[in-house]
Formats: sequence, C-alpha cells, structure tokens
Amino acid sequence: MGKWCLGAGVILVMACHETHKELPKRREIVEQPKELSARTTDNIRIALTYAEDNHGLINDTLQLNHLDLLKDWYESRAFAAAWVHPPAWSPLADSLYDFIQQGMYYGLLPADYHIKQLFAIRDRLHRNTFDEKDAVLWSLGDLLLTDAFIGVTHDLAFGRIPRDSTTLRKDSLFTKEQYWGFLQKVLGGQEPVSTFFQEKEPALRGYRDLKEALRPFLDTAKFQHFTPLEFPTHDSVQFVQQLLARFKEEALVPDSAIVGDSLQWAQTVKVVEKVKGLKADGKPGPMLVKTLNQTDEYRFRTAALNMDRYKLLPDSSEMPHEYIWVDLPGYYLQVWKDDTLQFQSKVIVGHPVTRTPVLTSKLSNFITYPVWTVPESIIYKEMLPKIKRNVSYLASQNLVVVNDRDSVLDPSRLPWHRYSKDYFPYRIRQLEGNDNSLGVIKFNFPNKYSVYLHDTNERDLFSNSTRDLSHGCVRVQDWKKLANYLIRQDSVRYPVDTIKAWIARSAKHTVYFKDHISLFLRYYTCDGKEGRLIFYDDIYGDDKYLLDKYFKRPLR
Repeated sequence: MGKWCLGAGVILVMACHETHKELPKRREIVEQPKELSARTTDNIRIALTYAEDNHGLINDTLQLNHLDLLKDWYESRAFAAAWVHPPAWSPLADSLYDFIQQGMYYGLLPADYHIKQLFAIRDRLHRNTFDEKDAVLWSLGDLLLTDAFIGVTHDLAFGRIPRDSTTLRKDSLFTKEQYWGFLQKVLGGQEPVSTFFQEKEPALRGYRDLKEALRPFLDTAKFQHFTPLEFPTHDSVQFVQQLLARFKEEALVPDSAIVGDSLQWAQTVKVVEKVKGLKADGKPGPMLVKTLNQTDEYRFRTAALNMDRYKLLPDSSEMPHEYIWVDLPGYYLQVWKDDTLQFQSKVIVGHPVTRTPVLTSKLSNFITYPVWTVPESIIYKEMLPKIKRNVSYLASQNLVVVNDRDSVLDPSRLPWHRYSKDYFPYRIRQLEGNDNSLGVIKFNFPNKYSVYLHDTNERDLFSNSTRDLSHGCVRVQDWKKLANYLIRQDSVRYPVDTIKAWIARSAKHTVYFKDHISLFLRYYTCDGKEGRLIFYDDIYGDDKYLLDKYFKRPLR
C-alpha cells in the first residue's frame, strides 16, 4: 500500500511539473543593462520550449519555420542571443535585415522571412528607450533573425518548389551541421552576410541573366492590388462590373466611367485594348483578361518561380560543357558549348492536350528520310474515323498498314468497321518523303514517351507566334544547322555538304555520333535577355499551380 502511495505521489509531482511549463512573457522590462542579456537568453529558452508544444509558435502570432534547427543550435550555445547584443542591435543584424529587405532582387519574398515583424521590432528598439529595455523584444528579434537566415540560405540554394523526376541536383537540403557551420562563419565575421548568400545562388548562365534583368524591372515596377479576373465566367454581368473596376484601378478609364449601353461599353473596351497593344474589337475575352492579370506583381512572382527552376539543375561545374536546351513555352531550341550560345532555332511543341514532356536525355543518332510509326493515340483519335469514312485517306497521306511480321497489308480488304481503340491488331506507318509528318530528318534520344526532335511537312507553322501545336514531339525549324553541328567533328565520314547531298537524293541514312550530346527539354516561362525580362505564355498551366501553392504569400 505504501509503495502504491509513493508511486502515485511521484506521478502527481510529474504531472504537476508538466502542467506548469513557463509561458512566454509579453514584456519584461529590465532596468539594469547588465541583466538584460541574461534575461534575453532566458526568454529565448522559454520561447523555444513553448514552440515545441505549439507548432512553432513563440507567442500568439509569431511562428518559427525551422524550429528543430533553432532549438538544437540555441541549446548548443546555452540559448545566448546571436545577432543582438542588448542593449545594442548589432551591425550583423542590420546586414541580415538589409539583405531580407532587398530580397526581391534575388527572387525572394521578404514576407517569407519575417520582414514585417523584424521591421516592427527593430523600429521599436531604435525609437523607444522604454522598449530597448524589453528582454522579450530582444529575444524575439534574435529568434526571427536566425529563422530568417536559415530560410534565406535554403531558398537561395534549393528554391521553394519541390524536387521532381527531372531534378538533377544530387543534394536537396543542408544538414544541421552545415547550417551550424554557416551560422558560425557569418556570426564569426569570416564572411559578410551578402557574400555568403550570393555564394549559395546558382552560377548558371540562365539564372545570372534572369537575376540581372530582374533589378531594372523592380526599380520601375508598381506593386498595387488589382482585382483578379477570370475568364470564361458564368456571370456576365458581374464580369463586366469587375472589368470596369479593373480598368479604373489601373487608371485606364476615368473614375466616372460607367458601363452604359452596349455601344458605349464596346468603345470603353476598345480604348483599353489599344493601350494594351491588343486588337481593338471591343469584345472583352481571354487575351484582354490575360493581359490585365499580368501585373508587375504577377511578373515578379513568375520571374522568382523561374529562378527557382534553375535551382533544380546541377551546379554549373556539374552541367555538361555542351548541351541542347529546348524551352517549351519559349518555343526555342538552343545549342550551348562552354557557356556560349552556338545557335538558336524556333520549335513547335506539344499542344496542351498532348503536351511535350519535360525530360533529360542525350541525342544518340539522327535519320534522314525517316518512316513514321504512328502512335496508337493518334490512330484511335484522329485516323480511324477518317479511314472508316474513306479508306483512300491512307494513300492520300502516304500511310501503310503493317502486321506484326512487318508485312504491308491491302487496306481495302480489312474490316475497318470492326476496329476501335479496344481492338486494332496492326500498325500504321507513314512512308518517307517530303510529305512525311516527320519531314526529312528525325533526331532520336532515349525516353519513355516516344518523342523526338524532327523536321516537319508543315514548315509554314513556324511563322506563328504561338506554336504549341504538335502531338508531343518537338519540330525544329533549323534542323540543318542542328544536323551539321552534330557531325561537324567527323569530317572524314561526313564531309561538308554531306547532309545537303543526301536530302537532294532523298537518301535514307542513320548517323551515329561518338559523343552523345545532352538534351534538356524544360519549362521556363521567363528569360533574361539583354537586361530585360522576357515572358512566355504558361501554355500547360504549370506556373498557375506552382504560383498558387508556393508563391501566394504577400511580397512583404
């Protein structure tokens, strides 16, 4: 019985201890400067202990994003403040604060790193002699600065968007020990804050060009709230009212403007369309809505997202010295060697329904006058209905039907009415020739999607500004340049004008090259060119998803 009572007493004492954890104080004024540092240390300890049980919250409103790292690091230094030295806000703290303030020049959102809260704390400590005695305020400032340092370090190196199947970086995070080393290096004065952060950024050419173009953009950008618009809409009356409000917000029309009758409204829309460089037809539609929604804030977030996309690539030292880069939204192919652009070509990419995949591979060979084996999806969706209506469609398109032994069949003898996507025991091929959908050349590379680079028999489509038109493969306008580039170092087997001669004779050849050149099919909707940001349409909607999920917070 006595043992039971002793056990119950121990349990009761332990329970009481658990229920009397210290709660963070709202304020603690310390009159003696010598005691202020000690009380700041104690408040850091209390805040971190409280945060463990409250999802990172260190009071009612402030939340740490990297609690585990902060807790271990502050424990290792007996919870002593790192950035502030009460009653003084250190030059290092100012350097970190200033970098966060300028974070947008690095594609960062200052709001992700407590800038609003740090501004308020810093302002109070600088302006109010009463607040500078508050140990709680000093402790909050130090914790938020450390949390911000870790966040900025991670986001500059790895970005905010998640790794995916095309991510080529081998590392995706820093270890606890690495963060501790970073903090010790900066706090020990071994490296300035800005230099440390800049060393964490990618050294890739595309990233550097994008960052360089971002600065002049931000220097003239106007960040203000605009009414977001959606099109199509089910409520046309509400849409018109939102559109008018949006026109007024950007001062495109006078504040006194009204919708009026249909003729008056059409005239108002025409005025705005002219200002925006659109066809002035007075009919508000998707192009007008898209243009209005592309505010400076939207453009900045898009640029920041694309800067993060570079952080999924290997470091510049690990990138191949020579590679082919295809940007799907930009509709271009580039060949790079030793960080120098060799040439660029227009391309046609997959329609949003049959999008071109993002992938990494290596070109292995090319074939002149290729035969096209039609993918099953195209057979079922496009060809079967036409063949059933008129079997001569096959001959008109230079198509043949072959069985599993590669024998060509007479299409007029086949029971086409029996065939569907559930049952079609043959393959359809398009024979080589100028009317072949692959054109006169096909560039092969290993991939699971059965896509390739190729010429086309619809070369006039390269004059279109919007070129998401294919079934998934990439059509290359300057295929001659690409083919000649790939064989340029093998002049013994392929003298000058070899390909030109083959094409003139309609000769079929397969060319293998010794050094397989790396190929990147990528999705970038923003480039930096000659100091300017260039934006491309979000043809597959990837930006919309990522911006909504990872770049939605306020800028500051």
